[in-house]
Amino acid sequence: MATLIYLPQTTEKFRLHPYLFIIPLLTILTIINTRRLLEKGAFFKAFLSSAFTSALLLITVTINLFPNIVLSTINPAYNITIYNGASSQKSLGIMLTIAAIGVPLVAAYTTFVFWTFRGKVKMDDTSY
Repeated sequence: MATLIYLPQTTEKFRLHPYLFIIPLLTILTIINTRRLLEKGAFFKAFLSSAFTSALLLITVTINLFPNIVLSTINPAYNITIYNGASSQKSLGIMLTIAAIGVPLVAAYTTFVFWTFRGKVKMDDTSY
C-alpha cells in the first residue's frame, strides 16, 4: 500500500496490461496462505509459500522496471536498460560454454563432499 501511496506511477504498466494484475493478486494470496499454513503447523509448506511470495514480489518489481535495470536520478537518458547493458553475442556464448562445463563440475563436487561427510558425528576419546 505504501508503494501505491508514495509512487502511484508504479501501477502504469498494470493499467496498460490488465492481465498483469494476476501477479499482485497471487502475491496477496500467497501471503494469506503462508499465515494459514503457519497456524496449521505445516512449516515446510509455509516456507515454500513464503518463498513463492518473495519470487512474486521480485516479478512485480521487474514488471515495473522493465526494460530498465538501473534508473538514473540525473536524466532518464542515462538509465541502464537490458539492451544497452547486455554483453555481446560472443561474450554470452563464451559464458554459456563456461557455465555448461562448470555447473556440472560444481554440482558433482558438492554431491561428493556431502556424500563423503554424510551421517552423524560420533564423539569419542579421539574427538576434539
